[in-house]
Amino acid sequence: MKFIFSKKGKRMPVDAEPLTVEVFDAKMILVLPSGAVVKGPVVGTFGYRPHWATCPDANSFGKRENK
Repeated sequence: MKFIFSKKGKRMPVDAEPLTVEVFDAKMILVLPSGAVVKGPVVGTFGYRPHWATCPDANSFGKRENK
């Protein structure tokens, strides 16, 4: 896992291995090195998968409720 700064300056966890999309997948979400998030990327797009997409414990890290 590594972090990329989002467009708003927040640290976003992504998988450490970069990937290049070789097949169009309308459901795929990709984080670009610039911090932009692309949904349904086109073939040839280079970036990282958001870590929550592959993390086995993703459901245990939900948004916090305001109390």
